[in-house]
Amino acid sequence: MDLGNIRYLLSALIIFSTWLQPVFGQNEGQLIFNGEDLDGWTGAKSYWKVQEGQLIGTTLSKKDPEKALWIVSEKEFDDFELTLWVKLTGDGNRNSGVYYRGEWNDEGQVVGYEFDIGGWGGEKELWWGELHDPYRRDDMWISLLEKEEVIELYNKKGWNHVRIRAEDNHIQHWLNGTKTVDWYEEDTSIQKQGFIGFQLHNESKFEVKLRDIILTPIQ
Repeated sequence: MDLGNIRYLLSALIIFSTWLQPVFGQNEGQLIFNGEDLDGWTGAKSYWKVQEGQLIGTTLSKKDPEKALWIVSEKEFDDFELTLWVKLTGDGNRNSGVYYRGEWNDEGQVVGYEFDIGGWGGEKELWWGELHDPYRRDDMWISLLEKEEVIELYNKKGWNHVRIRAEDNHIQHWLNGTKTVDWYEEDTSIQKQGFIGFQLHNESKFEVKLRDIILTPIQ
């Protein structure tokens, strides 16, 4: 077994161990994507499909779509833990993101926290697991990890595990079992409830696949 396979096996064991830990003050998790159709979701649905139980978003070219697009949940959530698996394929600019506590602005963009997925220019820019708020605070780039650590952590060609915990003003991210963000929101004007959304970034020919999307409300 090579070093890369060992690393991903260890990540999987860490993730599995977190599932076994009791979480107090939390309800039972629920699948917010049914794996069969786009019922319960809205937005740019023509760029998304369901196949083999996966939610799949695909850009048609680097110029189509002309701007970033989202598919978002019809339901809104406040305090929760969200877990899912994600896989990117395509050119070096492939980029997606998990948005949460989201709302639409007047320009048709999602305003909310983002767990960034992907990068730009191959690995020249690598944002996996970072916390962004691009359509409200475009200078917000938060991560506990250096780029070199992210390169070692993420699975470039396979599935990656995402975990997000939003509890009141405390925001935490994990990528493949490693914490990437531990941050407290100080701006009391920021909404603490909103939808979950998945982004298709423009200027790239790529595909994003998501599966096992489980949300657990926190009481």
